[in-house]
Amino acid sequence: MLLDNRKPIHIYSANDDLKEKVTEYYWNEIDEQKKSKNKLINYLDTHLDKYKYLLHYIYFMTIVKKLKLCEDYIPISNQKFEELFGRRYYYSIMRFLNKYYIEHDGTYFFDKNRKNIGKCRGYRFKKEFYLNTCFYQDILINEKFENKLRINRAKNFSELDNITVQIENSLQMLNIRFDDSLDSVIRKSEADSLVLLDRYPNQLSLTSFTAHGRSFVDIRPNIESKDWEKIKSVLEFNKEKNNLKKKKLSPHLRSLKRLLKDVISFKTSISSRIASINRVNNKEQSAIRPLPQNRVHTNLTNMASDLRPYLYLEENPNIELVSLDVSNSQPFVLVKLILDFIDSQCYFVDHTTQMYIDLVSNGKFYSHMKSLLNSADCDKIFKQRMFGRIFYDEHKNCIRTQEWKVFCENFPIVAQAIEEKKKSGYEKLSLEMQEIEAQINIDGVLRELYHKYPDTFFNHIHDSIIFPSGFETEVKALMEYHYNRVVGYIPNIKDPVKLNDINLSLAA
Repeated sequence: MLLDNRKPIHIYSANDDLKEKVTEYYWNEIDEQKKSKNKLINYLDTHLDKYKYLLHYIYFMTIVKKLKLCEDYIPISNQKFEELFGRRYYYSIMRFLNKYYIEHDGTYFFDKNRKNIGKCRGYRFKKEFYLNTCFYQDILINEKFENKLRINRAKNFSELDNITVQIENSLQMLNIRFDDSLDSVIRKSEADSLVLLDRYPNQLSLTSFTAHGRSFVDIRPNIESKDWEKIKSVLEFNKEKNNLKKKKLSPHLRSLKRLLKDVISFKTSISSRIASINRVNNKEQSAIRPLPQNRVHTNLTNMASDLRPYLYLEENPNIELVSLDVSNSQPFVLVKLILDFIDSQCYFVDHTTQMYIDLVSNGKFYSHMKSLLNSADCDKIFKQRMFGRIFYDEHKNCIRTQEWKVFCENFPIVAQAIEEKKKSGYEKLSLEMQEIEAQINIDGVLRELYHKYPDTFFNHIHDSIIFPSGFETEVKALMEYHYNRVVGYIPNIKDPVKLNDINLSLAA
């Protein structure tokens, strides 16, 4: 693994004028008596990597957790980075990044001694930062800082629980067809840029950026300076509620807002794919589990599905990898919370609740709701509607939707259970559903497989188990056992789905 050898530590740098901005910041912020050209050169040699690494950390944590870029905050441990950078330099760098690149949730302040005197939920990049930036692979050049990172990584690895270590070790068995996968991203950048150019004629310019000696299509919005000043206020977030400020926008500004959203989505889609390819190719696969009961986030769980066909097992590239997945998995694991709620309220399982249990157990919940709502949406879009308007959004938003009204009419006790769980925070429901899923697939199925087959590749993509072809019957039986053990019912497990394309290896 990378932390055990002397391979370069790769980071994802912002392809912009970071060095020039740090130079400008140095001349403006450093006391007149203390600055000189030679000291600036020494400062850049010693500390520029730290600026890069903090940007890398926020970006990497965003893509590895598959968060909504530009919306979700990335928590940062001040103590960890004080130890890594030195306290004085850390807060100086954070002030710089806050000025140019990132924003926080409005509760992070420094006193005159650079001491943190407020709690911070985390950081995210300013939206305008994405408009002129793509992330590309870079390496650290300051040896002293690199050694500190290696020590820190080894310490973090030693603190992982056993199952997370096994998941991370299993990931090291994977590799990716580097050239083929990058070519697929180039094709995607070309195709997606044409769609946007057709959608926004005369409002976009085609540009490019280079990574790994290849040219990737990029796009830049054509926004006049007077419009840019107006639209920047639209990109700002309400610091207290973490929502976009609701302003009445002219049709022109509304159009620009949609344009910027699509441009940011395009850029992050391409750069995050390149980052995923790099991490597999560089053997930088990692597993992150914030708490023992949480989901495990890996490069595999957040990798775009169109890149998975290029994965292969290094030991034998011709082995086919397959996945087993549960139908209606999130609505199904909700059954455990529903039954707990019924017990706590001394209710009984009435016919509507039993109907819900039967539908999710047979994998027919979404099709049933689709019929009730008379929806013509494709399955993917419809599932997103269900998650957003029934399970995962704030309850005050859900109750306004037709989806919730129909759901509540047909499954009243299930609706009560959802409403009760959201009272202490609407995120609690989704987190508990994910924890149940992790209890089954990670602490149940994978733990047994690693114990029985320590040298065989097994992994997961949250609600699905990934493994070499030939283990289908055994893995399915384990999944049924652990779902029944935790939830009390057996779900419908779909037919095996091929993950990678071995024809690529045969042609290589």
